[in-house]
Amino acid sequence: MSQRINFSTVPEDELTAANTSVIVHNAYTTAMAFARDERKAVEAAIRAWRERNPNAGPKEASPAVADILCDKL
Repeated sequence: MSQRINFSTVPEDELTAANTSVIVHNAYTTAMAFARDERKAVEAAIRAWRERNPNAGPKEASPAVADILCDKL
């Protein structure tokens, strides 16, 4: 699951922090549905977060994704 997420279906004005959590959660749940591998699902969620936050440091992604997934699951 190293493909980039296509945001063309989401209106630009709605790409907010709240939507980032939806995108991250969807990446995680989709990866779990297909692979049943939690590590790969978390990696997919981190990739989704980093795509939405390209200027963030690499160490920021994991805690941010953990917060999002803990709130959603």
